[in-house]
Amino acid sequence: MFYDVSGKESIPEGSSSIVNVVEVEMVLCVYRELVHLHPDLRTKPSVAVISPYKAQVSSTGSPNALLPDPTA
Repeated sequence: MFYDVSGKESIPEGSSSIVNVVEVEMVLCVYRELVHLHPDLRTKPSVAVISPYKAQVSSTGSPNALLPDPTA
């Protein structure tokens, strides 16, 4: 799946890599929707984020940490 997302690239303080915050937000939005449609993705790691920028991949953090607790 590929999306063309507008945004501005920046270099986080203390890094030499690039990040586009708008792209990161889109990745997390798509991930949340995928987990909503396919809850088993929460426990079966089968989603990868591919980016030429290390800081961008790192800024997605742990997407599962951003999802609501299903037991709550």
